[in-house]
Amino acid sequence: MSTTRRDEILGVATTLFARHGYRHTTLDAIAGACGLGKTAIYHYFDGKQAIFAAVVDAISDNVLESMRAATAGVEDPIDALVAAIRARFTTLRALSESMGVPDEIAQELGRLSVETRSGFYEGERKLLTGLLEAANAKGACRLAQPGEVAALLSASLKGIEDMLAEADRIETGLETLDLALRLTAIGLRGTRQESDV
Repeated sequence: MSTTRRDEILGVATTLFARHGYRHTTLDAIAGACGLGKTAIYHYFDGKQAIFAAVVDAISDNVLESMRAATAGVEDPIDALVAAIRARFTTLRALSESMGVPDEIAQELGRLSVETRSGFYEGERKLLTGLLEAANAKGACRLAQPGEVAALLSASLKGIEDMLAEADRIETGLETLDLALRLTAIGLRGTRQESDV
């Protein structure tokens, strides 16, 4: 029963954060939309920051799952890596568009969620490392340190995500993503002929 109420609170909070932003979403508003008193929220969460962190965790889990799903059935390991990265951005964009998140609120939430997304970035690095190790094993590339390359790639994706969060640079960000994916694939495939990277 508690899990159901907790999930209800998260669903309501997700909608309110998307509609009003973090600063303008209060515990009173979340509680009221759930038909609860403010003190009842504390049975499930330590406060607004804890609710926000749980919302970000749920979204992060969704994005990681979409990245994993995008690799299913993709034979070429580098193409699987590219598919996972594309899924990361298409899932985030689709979520934002489906919720009707205004650009300024998306920017605010993006800045705030960096602190709470360390679990996502760790999961992303593990996924990317696994894909790069698979590419090594299949001879698609030769990387001496796939984990280090995955960390660099993850940091690059965060930078592209930051570009996409800027309302006036969305098209540039998408073009940058496409270019980065093409260059990544070319670079990884090129390591087959070069010494280990």
